[in-house]
Amino acid sequence: MAQKKIPMAETGMNFPVEDNATIIDNLQKFAAQDPDRAAFIFVDKDLNQRVITRQNVWDISRKFATVLKRLGLGKGDIVCNTLVNSPERLLTDFGTLASGATPSQGQLFLADGSDLIHNLKESKSKAIIYDPLDESGARRILENIKYADVTTRTTKYKDLPDLTQVIEIEAKGLEESDRWIHVIDREEEMFVDESISEDDTAMIFVTSGTTGFSKLVSHSHKNLLYFSADFIENGCYSRETVLFNSRSLGWIGGFPRRYVRFGCKRVIIDQTNGLPDNMSIGAFIITVCNMTCVNNASLSALDVQNCLDAHNEGLRIHAKLDVISTAGGPVYNVTMEAIGRITKKLMVIYGSTEMIVACVNPITNISDFQETCSGRPVNCEVKVVGEYGKELPVEVQGEILVRSRHVFKGYINNPAKTAEAITEDSWYKTGDIGYFNKDGQLFVLCRKADAITKDSFTHYPGWMEKLINKHPDIKATVVIGIPDPVHHEEICLCMKLMPGAKVSIEDMREYCKNLFLTDQDDKMTPLPRYYLIFDEFIVNNNGKVDRKKMREEALKRLKVDYN
Repeated sequence: MAQKKIPMAETGMNFPVEDNATIIDNLQKFAAQDPDRAAFIFVDKDLNQRVITRQNVWDISRKFATVLKRLGLGKGDIVCNTLVNSPERLLTDFGTLASGATPSQGQLFLADGSDLIHNLKESKSKAIIYDPLDESGARRILENIKYADVTTRTTKYKDLPDLTQVIEIEAKGLEESDRWIHVIDREEEMFVDESISEDDTAMIFVTSGTTGFSKLVSHSHKNLLYFSADFIENGCYSRETVLFNSRSLGWIGGFPRRYVRFGCKRVIIDQTNGLPDNMSIGAFIITVCNMTCVNNASLSALDVQNCLDAHNEGLRIHAKLDVISTAGGPVYNVTMEAIGRITKKLMVIYGSTEMIVACVNPITNISDFQETCSGRPVNCEVKVVGEYGKELPVEVQGEILVRSRHVFKGYINNPAKTAEAITEDSWYKTGDIGYFNKDGQLFVLCRKADAITKDSFTHYPGWMEKLINKHPDIKATVVIGIPDPVHHEEICLCMKLMPGAKVSIEDMREYCKNLFLTDQDDKMTPLPRYYLIFDEFIVNNNGKVDRKKMREEALKRLKVDYN
């Protein structure tokens, strides 16, 4: 049987979603309830603060919606937003929603801009928002592909027939008073599309993208509001919650869900002019939390470690946080050291862009933590299936499937990929490998695509990493497959060592020989053939270990040919 969801009533926190409610309805409601209350606090690299009130959110969103309306943009149109985390990014996304159009994350990580062009093309975006003062941003990419259409006397863009509007939002390098947020406030007219419904697409998010090109994930107003209501963090929400979360506003982990559902105040790093160069990221986060009286934080496991490093170097958080939530990648024992030092509780969350959140594992005692354990399902159904879709018993590994009311609507303009991901009876195929234990806790081992095939035997990295991580000198591990002409793949162990550790590769080779008790020539052995030490693992822009790039780096170090 699939693991049952935990009803909201059992959590002691009941936040029903009003029938037919939309995100725009809630923005209006919060402004009416307490217009002068701080909704968002942005802190820049020089520790300057900008407070955005609930009334500011509601008014400026409608003013930008007016601008979009004048440009002929509205219901059914996609607006690609490339701005970094900033007041401008937040309010242009909300304003796009108020106009009836749909904001989409404008991902730009590749130097040639091919990822951004791919997103624009796949989403059929009609408009793009960018900061023309950011020389490394979207303007540079668009300048290279624009041309004058002599027939229509308009500017067009190569391979982007749907793109008709370019919206420039100036902020980078400007004095505070000259930034767009002040300019738009002079607009007098305010507009909101009254026809917006709960089933309309509210946001198009991007996946992390293992190929460099992301799939575009569509979520409705209903999806996002139900998710926010379902994701009950053991009573951590209240009127006094002040949340630090500086993940990208255009990613599912950074979407301002707690504000649009509960009206919780959020603290965000304004990245318009970059990050500070005079302190570490961990020291910066702790300083910002101290300045703004944060009591709740959402951090990647990497940033939890960054904060711990700053703490261990003497920078203390003024008051331990009530909770730190972490998601987006594996969490190791070393991360749990945050409990009692910088937080009272650490929440390990299992989810993805497509399903948002499936399981939550609240930890208040370090001894209760088990690596790879993601806890129990929260208001959703989860099951583990075998090769032919048959549900597996406890302790047996298989693919994890999730069904809930906040699973995504589909991949934008890609029905084939949507059909591959969602079964006819609405189960989302996560592509993750894991199992349930007898207590109903889900253990997530690895991505199905990360499995290593040696001869005819399949090895899943998750359980191997969990076992090797018990070594006292090992901080974290990543196990990857290396091409081999005889065995198809060989196993490579990538390691980060504890500070001051003197363990060598030969030491770890002997340790693993004793750990796995098998001979290297045994084709079924999980014993690694290759061992590499890293100062830091390569992570993507969502804070997850980038296994593809780790593999590429390992191949370079080992001088192994891809082919």
